[in-house]
Amino acid sequence: CGILSKAKVVSVKRVETQWLWMSYVTKREKMRAQIQRHRGHQSPWPQPLTPLKPPPLATLDAEVNEVYLWHGCPADVVKPITQDGFDERLAASCLYGTGVYFTPQACKALQYARADGCSIRHKRCGKKICTCPGPKYLLYSRVCLGVPFYAKKAMKDLRRP
Repeated sequence: CGILSKAKVVSVKRVETQWLWMSYVTKREKMRAQIQRHRGHQSPWPQPLTPLKPPPLATLDAEVNEVYLWHGCPADVVKPITQDGFDERLAASCLYGTGVYFTPQACKALQYARADGCSIRHKRCGKKICTCPGPKYLLYSRVCLGVPFYAKKAMKDLRRP
């Protein structure tokens, strides 16, 4: 996308919180158990190609479909996300229901990255990609996708029970 060629990276920060990591690992193990229970004890995905000696944090778990993806968000929610983690209960209903959305495309995530005072629903700048002054934030996150559900239509009213 053309907008990324005009973007200026101001800073990159690695955010690691021990209790968030432990929570993530616990949820990943719960997901693994659910997948094994529903699919038998075989991974539903082919084994990925891996380097000979991958660094520990770069090792992803193919059994739970673990990947790194982008998340764009308004400036005012960056601190709560980095301190408390992603929380689908706080998300607004979107095209495929209420949830936390991720993408492999930084350009798509940038559409949801908004400067202070501008939101996806109340666009101060009136643009698809925020042009308001101030920084926009993209989070590059480790995510467990599990077994994907492919939506065939919009499901705006869908909410997890």
